[in-house]
Amino acid sequence: MTTMSESALWERARVDLLRWAPKRAYTKLVGWLADRKVPTRFRAPLYRRLSTHFGIDLTEAAEQRLDSYQSFNEVFTRRLHGGARPVDARADAVVSPCDGVVVEHGIISRGRMVQAKGRDYTLEALLCDPAEAERFEGGTYTTIYLCPADYHRVHSPVTGLISSARYVPGALFPVNPPAVRHVAGLFTVNERVVTFIDGAKGQGGSEGERTALLMVAATGVGNMTLSYAPGFRAGTRRRQRVDPAQHLPLPIERGGEVGVFNLGSTVIAIFGPGQVELEVRRGQKVRVGERIGQRRGSARQDRPERAA
Repeated sequence: MTTMSESALWERARVDLLRWAPKRAYTKLVGWLADRKVPTRFRAPLYRRLSTHFGIDLTEAAEQRLDSYQSFNEVFTRRLHGGARPVDARADAVVSPCDGVVVEHGIISRGRMVQAKGRDYTLEALLCDPAEAERFEGGTYTTIYLCPADYHRVHSPVTGLISSARYVPGALFPVNPPAVRHVAGLFTVNERVVTFIDGAKGQGGSEGERTALLMVAATGVGNMTLSYAPGFRAGTRRRQRVDPAQHLPLPIERGGEVGVFNLGSTVIAIFGPGQVELEVRRGQKVRVGERIGQRRGSARQDRPERAA
């Protein structure tokens, strides 16, 4: 019988082997295959098998005709029908930016955030900006892991103004639980996109509030696009890359779409000090639009939920 220590050693060994694996080449191959057009007559049976294998709920999709999805990637990045993800409409609500499982949450202390038990990383390394890291000191954060079965679009947890954005090139390690436990500073070494959302007077937020929303790439998930920056695609060559900030600033509502993942990865939402009191727990399953916290200083206002 395999002991826990032997199991942990084997898990660590598999993660270490990934350091030498051609992760970017594999990711490009996965992306290329996922974008290939599937012959119309094969689409419905293949997609049904795909949904069964990954546990995808296609009944939520806005487009119910399976043969209208030209590729596997179109299935993974499907839009949902109206009402599939109601957005909490209470005035003080902060909502989940994505579907997934909460793997960590907490308060940023001395510039550090928890990656997994016994392992942390610095906010400065994550944001690649010392000034921004200082601004978020004492704030709160939550890390949410998306699996292939989850809805793959990322939305804003708050109402405000998308004021700036930054693409950070990096590695493509997996972001599954074993990698999170064993790869030091995983989220600071992987490719990622940071979107900054400011509270704006007249936009339903409070001036001075700032939220950072990160989409972190992973093995097989180097293809990230931004809904507010047409033409931007993570992982492209520098000379082909569109600046994600070129169309900013832009207003966005709570629950508004920010970007799209291929397959699944990780989203990190970071809120400024004194701004948000989180109401989540580790291992909790969350969905877009669901309340995950309360804006401090907001008057409570209970209203019926509205459709996304």
